[in-house]
Amino acid sequence: MGVHLRRAKETLLRVTDFYQVLIKNYTMKKLTTMDWISLVLIIVGGLNWGLVGAFGFNLVDAVFGAGSTLAMMIYILVGLSALYVLFAVSNYERK
Repeated sequence: MGVHLRRAKETLLRVTDFYQVLIKNYTMKKLTTMDWISLVLIIVGGLNWGLVGAFGFNLVDAVFGAGSTLAMMIYILVGLSALYVLFAVSNYERK
């Protein structure tokens, strides 16, 4: 197995462990449409930063053009999604 594939697998396992702890310690609510949209945008942003850090490749810029209005809008939406999730998580009740 390649080094990058092994690292990706280890990272996925760590994320899975994190969510298992989160589920055990917090009362989860049903995800709304806004929750799902935010989750997808945060995943896109996280994967993009992973590509930038690991390979120096910016997927959003490659798809939409570096510095384009659409790319900037995506970055803004990812940032707003992170804020939304930050405040949404603070509303979960501790068990």
